[in-house]
Amino acid sequence: MSKVQVLKELGLQAGGTASTLLKLSSDTEQLKKNIEVSNEAYKEGIATQKEYAVASGSLAQQQERAESSILLMQKAIGEILKPACWTTTSCSFDHLISDDL
Repeated sequence: MSKVQVLKELGLQAGGTASTLLKLSSDTEQLKKNIEVSNEAYKEGIATQKEYAVASGSLAQQQERAESSILLMQKAIGEILKPACWTTTSCSFDHLISDDL
């Protein structure tokens, strides 16, 4: 029985499936090389994703620290200006100063 007959018997004849499988089976050495290249590229992709995760995590942490520092500075400035504001004007900074910070 020929390869084509076997593929037809297995129901693998539609849409170029048979011709694709025949091409793959005819040059197994090239197929092996292509799979090795694909596996290596996959490993490199995973390594790149891990590096990105570390870098983006570090960036997120830096941003959190910066935001926290800015909020602390805002609170400190507000606390300093609050007495002066009360004596010179009728404005209020209470909405800017929160104990949640």
